[in-house]
Amino acid sequence: VLKNGSFGEEWVDGKIPKKWEHVFASVQSISASDLSALSPDHFDVVIVDEFHHAAASTYEAVLGYLTPKHLIGLTATPERADGLDILKWFDGRIAVELRLWDALEDQLLSPFHYFGIADTTDLSNVSWTPNGYRRSELTDVYTRDNRWISKVMAAVHDTVSDPKQMRALGFCVSIEHSDFMAGKFNGQGLKSISVTSQTSRAERDQSLVDLRDGNINAIFTVDIFNEGVDIPEIDTVLMLRPTESATIFLQQLGRGLRKTDTKHVLTVLDFVGHQHAKFRFDQRFGKLLGRSRRQIEEDVEAGFPFLPAGCQINLDPVAQKIVLANIKSSVPATFKKRVEELRAIGDVGLARFLHEAMVELSDVYAAKNYWTKTRRRAGFIEGEPDGLEAKLGRGVGRLTHMDDLYRLDSIAAILQSTSVPSLDGLPTYKIALLHMLLLSLFSPNKSEFGSLSIALNKLWSVTTIRVELIELIEVLRSCVTKLHIPACENKDIPLRLHATYRRAEVLAAFGISTVDQPVSFREGVYFHKPTKTDLFFVTMDKSTGSFSQSTRYRDFAISETEFHWESQSGTRIVSETGQRYVNQSSGESDVMLFVRESTRFPNGETRPFVCAGLADILSHHGERPIAITWQLRNALPGALFASLRAAVA
Repeated sequence: VLKNGSFGEEWVDGKIPKKWEHVFASVQSISASDLSALSPDHFDVVIVDEFHHAAASTYEAVLGYLTPKHLIGLTATPERADGLDILKWFDGRIAVELRLWDALEDQLLSPFHYFGIADTTDLSNVSWTPNGYRRSELTDVYTRDNRWISKVMAAVHDTVSDPKQMRALGFCVSIEHSDFMAGKFNGQGLKSISVTSQTSRAERDQSLVDLRDGNINAIFTVDIFNEGVDIPEIDTVLMLRPTESATIFLQQLGRGLRKTDTKHVLTVLDFVGHQHAKFRFDQRFGKLLGRSRRQIEEDVEAGFPFLPAGCQINLDPVAQKIVLANIKSSVPATFKKRVEELRAIGDVGLARFLHEAMVELSDVYAAKNYWTKTRRRAGFIEGEPDGLEAKLGRGVGRLTHMDDLYRLDSIAAILQSTSVPSLDGLPTYKIALLHMLLLSLFSPNKSEFGSLSIALNKLWSVTTIRVELIELIEVLRSCVTKLHIPACENKDIPLRLHATYRRAEVLAAFGISTVDQPVSFREGVYFHKPTKTDLFFVTMDKSTGSFSQSTRYRDFAISETEFHWESQSGTRIVSETGQRYVNQSSGESDVMLFVRESTRFPNGETRPFVCAGLADILSHHGERPIAITWQLRNALPGALFASLRAAVA
């Protein structure tokens, strides 16, 4: 990177630095040395690669001693399978995150073609242990005869253009299985080797060189190449075992995602059998696609329509049925089953229930249900709910989209008080946040409340819902992956860039709608005169029945920074509104854009808008409607741009 071969010193394999300015060290060398010889604050910056190992005692000792000004942890897999916490070193937060889909969209990784192939194996009766399938029984299934290997060989020849030119990495269940696969491939004229824990370091290193140079076609292994191996030339990954851990599955896939000038696509062959009831395909595809279980189910049925350019996921018809059946049966999908699951787990909090039952927030709040109702039905809250609790409980389900810490922490601090908060001296932005909260909770009519205080008293009269809100916010906080910056300079408007909001919440943030004077507004544009801001609400997919022919404007993201938008059909350039739009660059008014893929989620719930932020006019043409290209002041995240583009397509 620095193009300076003399930069830095090594502290590894017996080498000891002399200057101690820029040191590249292994954790083993540090652990074997006396750290007290160095002052804890000697280094200004400490960078730890593969930070998911930080829970190990060797790393703990080093990190506990050093006190740099800046600690940077790098890892492709921040989620540990054992649940140990590595984020404690960073106040529980990931500072910067580049997910697989963003990296593919930005062409940092090789596109892949994933083939899910039904191999007719029946694993439903294989013993299930706390660590997944019993390996010895799996090995027997895969090696007892040639029927399974014949299906693997057929799939390789059907999907790989020239198997004798491929560079493949195959992940097996055991050493015996790995040796078996290498022997069978060699028997078919495909040069292969088995590399396991019994292979010497020298042989292991040579196998990687041979694969890179094309001297062999495949390396079969168990788990030793899940991480830390850099062979960009790998063009084929063979998933020859059911990988229970979604994180390990992604690590294995990642071995082949590095780009080269000659590799156009990574081919992934995943052999799908009838799995044990506890095996979770939804977690595997969820990790891969970054989508919820319900979205994964829809993706499987529709053939995975939302993928980055060049990527494909193909499930053969039998594999598709197996995956769908597994997803539908793997979680308590009905309210009755969730109640039974909670009763079996015990009276735990919302976060614990989501983890133990492996369900999502959207499941808990599906069909107008809510967490307090689930606890009542399970027998952990006595009595029947009154009408206000049921109404507010349904309202809590309208808040599950909240995703910025600024909003979540501000509301949580207010809700923690057991008494109704006083509004005296409360900052304007907190007043706005309360209106945003209560408008979603109550969805009031114009005559329901005479003041904000009355609405707050109503909420505080239902302790169960206030407690549920506190629990929900804690769950939502744990899901936040970005720190959102203010969407505008006006600090009284509590909106954050690229956070999500319902239309009523945006209007409340600007003071247009309040819980005592709610404004019913369904149009796509609103001019807020006090701040001279045009608010644009854009739904990308206009194919639903809620859009007439006259309102299906041509709105689409040209790039991460440019957005094509059309005004209302009757707007002329000479009109006051038209003049404000085309002369927006004069600085006398602002434009703030809010976008969403579609009107509703597949489950029927209303989809919130993403705050795309302020925009400046680049060009315009025509009128009735006026077609305008806006320049966003802040670029759209890659994943958001991809989803908006897919929605229009």
